[in-house]
This record gives sequence, structure tokens and C-alpha cells, in this order.
Amino acid sequence: MLLVVFGISASCLWTGSSGGLLLPAWLRCEHSSEELDFPAAVQGLLAEILPDSWPAAKYELHGCALRQLLLQANKSSHTGTSSTASHAAAPLFQLLLQEPSVSLFLADLGRLPLHGPGVSSSSSSHSHDLALDPWLQEYCQLRRLLDATAASEEPWCNGMDFDNAVETQRRSWSAIGLALYANLQPNLQGQKAGCSFARDTRVRDLALQLAAVGTHSGLTLAATGALEAALANPPAGTLAQSAFTGTSLKLSYFGHWAWCQNVKNCDEPLALIFRDYQQDWAESSDSVNEKNFQRLLGDLQGFLQGGAAPRDLLHADLLLCTRPFLFCWLLRQLWPPELPQLPMLHYYSGPLLFDTPAPEMQRVLEAFRETVRNSALDLVVSSSALQSAWMMAMAGTAVPHVRPHATQLRGLYVPPHPDPSSMARRALVLRSTWISSLMGDAFRSVLAGLLNENRMQGQVDLEWLSAGKFLQYPEIAGFDAAVFFPEQPDKLTFWEQYEMAMPLWLPSVDFWTRIHAVGEFRYSVFASRWFAELPEGVEAASSSACALPLKLFFQASDFGELARDSPITPAFWFHLTDYAIFPHLQLFSSAAELIDQLLSADLVQISSQMAAFNEQTWQKSATFYLTALCALLGSRADSTPLTPQFMPQPTGPDEWASACAQHSS
Repeated sequence: MLLVVFGISASCLWTGSSGGLLLPAWLRCEHSSEELDFPAAVQGLLAEILPDSWPAAKYELHGCALRQLLLQANKSSHTGTSSTASHAAAPLFQLLLQEPSVSLFLADLGRLPLHGPGVSSSSSSHSHDLALDPWLQEYCQLRRLLDATAASEEPWCNGMDFDNAVETQRRSWSAIGLALYANLQPNLQGQKAGCSFARDTRVRDLALQLAAVGTHSGLTLAATGALEAALANPPAGTLAQSAFTGTSLKLSYFGHWAWCQNVKNCDEPLALIFRDYQQDWAESSDSVNEKNFQRLLGDLQGFLQGGAAPRDLLHADLLLCTRPFLFCWLLRQLWPPELPQLPMLHYYSGPLLFDTPAPEMQRVLEAFRETVRNSALDLVVSSSALQSAWMMAMAGTAVPHVRPHATQLRGLYVPPHPDPSSMARRALVLRSTWISSLMGDAFRSVLAGLLNENRMQGQVDLEWLSAGKFLQYPEIAGFDAAVFFPEQPDKLTFWEQYEMAMPLWLPSVDFWTRIHAVGEFRYSVFASRWFAELPEGVEAASSSACALPLKLFFQASDFGELARDSPITPAFWFHLTDYAIFPHLQLFSSAAELIDQLLSADLVQISSQMAAFNEQTWQKSATFYLTALCALLGSRADSTPLTPQFMPQPTGPDEWASACAQHSS
């Protein structure tokens, strides 16, 4: 079993011990030839790290496989763009394509420092990512073949490894992410002096009828829950505070086939229509998806115009529509012509063109741009700065973001009091599809090996919340900390856990890159199938002015084409997510680092800091929701476009540059 030394420099790695921790025999290499037999070395690694249950061949261990790989990786880092480096990268890159799950093992192995005969002191402290480094070298090699000039303009194609390349860009990327986060907050200062409908007896001291339409109940519940909480306890001093005295929401849900049990409408007609269209979408060909889209149009039109749609939907005071925009747009297009269109609050996460057939993408993008810029009945917001960056890069629009909340979870977590006689920590590994993948199995094997070899089971107790195992929120709050491997950059689990102010561990940039660009390639929200451009090129002007240096979507459409993209690109995406932007999060790059951090963290302080950030952001969010209600419920008597009231739309490069400007701290 693989052992990674945690928190201690492996000063005697190759002689058998490190800080008193015994290493497995296959890592204790006192002597080894520097000549590398790559097939034998890789086969030797596979023999050690792949459990019998894995669908891969077993091989006989050959020599000191790890040492051979590390020595060659060290050579490659010094040869830069030479053919030797390319030769060294190619077998590992092919292994990455054939057995992506192995990449996590290789990445952990590469973090071990080199020591022993034939290794200079200058290279002994250098670590290598034996998954992302070969990918980067393969990408650069392909770039040179296609366009040597363009390749030379990318500094990481001049001999850098992944870690160093990311480090050179870290400050710039963080600044871009923070600037987008700050500048794309809803503008609440320019709103009208009050709520023009406040004297309407239909609103005051009565229930507002809100019809919520969407496909994922979790996202919708985050928005409806925030609306209810803002109405129940409006922030003091807001313009809308007095307008909604005694006002409550009467909620009706339509659609939401994903986790439909949360809103108790699994058999609701719109839920069945959405499920029929979406459930096999990612698995189907373009031609099948287009046929399904035509069927969707007929089904949705029949539901809305054929007398099946209930009064709670057609005659609501307000519509809330969430994910995807395609369905919200069709709701507008197919609304019964004899009925007035209703004001709609749009709240989105995930790709803008999610589940949109390729022939319809241009039309849907144009409709989205028109909705944001010119509709007097539609207010469009997103769940994160990354989501707004997608919308900006694809449609040339500035969309404000409002983080999801789960106010009912506040105060549920109470950090444990430190016990001087025991440093034991009990952590919950939260549910995600990734932990059930082969890459997830690999990480779990590394972690178990580390704990078993060092007899640390009593110090760190990890419980994995996998498929079929469910806990109530109070049970989750009973753990000391949480660990989360998000397979998407906008998982609601993250915001819920943060709302609990429960110390939260997440993968760092390199680990995150492996999950999103390797483990989740096929289903990635950054997949090329979600990307399209408007013909006038408005999105290019906004992306350039806002200093987005890299594309926000893959170019490769198949995992075998991975070298068309650089691992540097998904590393950039990481810095636009709330996983990187929100403060007081704990990031780890390996199993060893996770254990070390869990044991040393001050859980009381971390929780207190998270709680303060929650309170700060909630005040802004609650003010937004009340102000949005004022604007939406008064929109029928006002022809002014709604979204620009909360986020003025830049019209050229200079205005975009100003809107996205980075402010000094």
C-alpha cells in the first residue's frame, strides 16, 4: 500500500525511514540505476497501487519503479523543450489517457522529495506532478507543431512544470476572480426611492403567489428559502422594509424532477416533461437531442396552452425560474397568448447553454442577451462570479451574482472544545459523484494506507457519505469538520456547508484540476458542447476587456484529445470559483496534507470567521431580494429594463474594463 509522509520532510526517504515513519519496502530503495525502463517502471507502479478489484491488468514489480520515474521527471524538468522531456512525458501521458484514476496516485508519488545516490541537493527538494506535468508537456509539444510562435508566448511552454506555471499566474488569476466577484455584485444604490406597489392591498398583509419553475429542486429551494427569510426578517433600513410588513410567500413548484422529493412533485406534469427531455441528454447524439427538442416544444406547448397548466402557475404574482435558461425562455415563448406575461426572477447555476441542442445555440444566446439587456419583466441573476463570467464570455452581458443561502442551517454547527488529552478529529466526507469514481477510490486507498501504516485511526476518523447513505443536517453538524470533493464548480452542498460555518476542506488547485479536467471530463460543466459564440463577437470584447486570459471551456470534445487543452486552463477556472474566492476555506493537495491540516486546525476560530462572512453576505443578499421584489412587482407599470437597474450593461471595451477593474486592497 502506498504511504505518503505527512507534515514531515522525508529526509531519509530512500534509506527506509522518514521522521520515524517506516515506509513500505517498495519505496525503500538504497541503490538504483538511473537508466529508465518506462514500461517496466509504469507496470511496477500499477502492480503496487491498483487493487485487485480494479479493471486493469496486474504486473510484476520491476526494480525501484517510483525512484526511476522521479529521477526521469527531474531530468525532464531540466531539459525543458528537448526531445528527452517529450520522451519522458509521452508514456505517462498515455497512462493518464488510459487509466485516469491512476493519475491521483502518480500525483501523490511525485510530491515525495528525491534523496539518495546520484541526486543533487538542488533537485532533491523538487517535486513533480506525474499526471499534470506530462499533460502540460504533451500540450506544449502539440502547440509547437501547430504554431511555434503561439507556443512561445505561453511561458509554461518554455520548460515550466505545472506547479511553477500556476505559481507564476496565481496573483493575477486571484485578482481577476476577486475583481469579478466584487464588481458583479448587484447594484442596490441606484434603485428607486421606494416600492410603487406598496399600497396595493393585494400585496400588503397578504401572501404573494410565487410559481417556481426549474429542473433541480436544490437550486430553487435556495432561492425561495432566501426570499422567505428576507421577508420574515428584512434588514433594517432597507427601502423595501416597510413595504412587505406581514407579507408572506405562497409557493408552488413546477418541474424539479431532480430531487423531486424535496418539493413533493415527482408526478407533476411539467416535472415529467423535463425529465423525459433531460435524463439521457448527455448520453445521446446531436441528432437524437434535436428530435427530443422538437418533442419538448410540442409537450410544453400542449401543457401551457392546452388547458393542463394550473392556475397557480398561469396566474401567479411572480415567476421564479431556475436552470436551464432554455426552459425559462421556452416558458416565455409558449406562454398562452391570451394571458399576460408575468414578471420573472431568473436564478441560474451551471452552463448557460445547458441541454441546448447545437442548432438552437445561437438563437438561445441571442434570446439570453435580449432578456438581460432589454426585458422589462425579467431580472436575471446568477449564483456565483464564475457563472457571471460564463455569461459575459458567451453573450457579452453583465449579470449580477447572489450566492445561494441556507439560512435555516445557521447555528446548527458548534465546534468542539479542544481536549488537551486528545487531538482526535471526526470528519465527514460529503457526498459527490467523484468519491464513487475510480479516482475517488484511489484517494481513499491512499488515505487508508496512510492511517493504517501509522496507526492513526484513533486520531482521524473519516466517514464517507456515499450513495445510499443519507444523514439529516443535525447529524452532519455533529461532526468536527467536513471534507468535500466537488465534481462541479457550483455544487449547492458547498454553500450549505459554508452556511453552517462548519470548517470545510476542499481540493487545492492541482487536485481540483485533476477532478474537473480528468476525472469529470465527460460530464464537465466546462465541456466544449456547452460553448457557442454570438456572430457579432460581443463576448470577445468583454472577455478581453475584463482580462480573462484563457478560454472558459474545453476545446477538446473527446478525452483522447486532451492535449488540445492545457491543464493551466482549468487551473485558471479554479480561481473564479467560490472555492477559491470565499475566505477561511482549507485547501489540500494530497491525502497527507489533509490529515496534517485536520489535526492542526483551530476549528473554533475557523467557524467564527465563516459565521461572520455568512452574516455579511446575507445582509447584502436579503437587501437584494427585497429590492428585487419591489422592482419585479412594479414592472408591469414600468417599461424600464429590469436587469440593467441592478447591473448597468457596458457597451464597449472601455466600459467593460471599468466594470471589471481590479481595485487595490
